[in-house]
Amino acid sequence: CDHPDVGTYRVLVDNGIDHTEQTAKLHVGVKPKVEAPKPANDQTCVIEQDTQISWK
Repeated sequence: CDHPDVGTYRVLVDNGIDHTEQTAKLHVGVKPKVEAPKPANDQTCVIEQDTQISWK
């Protein structure tokens, strides 16, 4: 979500026999910033086997 998505959302569900309505408020905080160094070299792994990844 981005800041322009902030607001109150409403949903109305109707199956012809009964219906319900709910509202929800959406708050958007600051997006997390992920910082990590690049891997030392190309890494590969095999499914169901242990893998080690080294970083510089």
